[in-house]
Amino acid sequence: MSDVTTASSTVGPAPTAGAIEPLLQVRNLVKNFPIRSGGLVSRVVAQIQAVSDISFDILPGQTLGL
Repeated sequence: MSDVTTASSTVGPAPTAGAIEPLLQVRNLVKNFPIRSGGLVSRVVAQIQAVSDISFDILPGQTLGL
């Protein structure tokens, strides 16, 4: 298995006059970290699920910290 990060973007309806468009849109974000064992030839024995199906928008003037 490999280290997997996936996200998809969706296109919504056209913004109306005066609507604020997001600077960043994230949809369905998934992040897993592999747990490896072995020496020279390591193999993935498990996965740690850090994020699963997270969606968010960041608008102008907003800050997001992780």
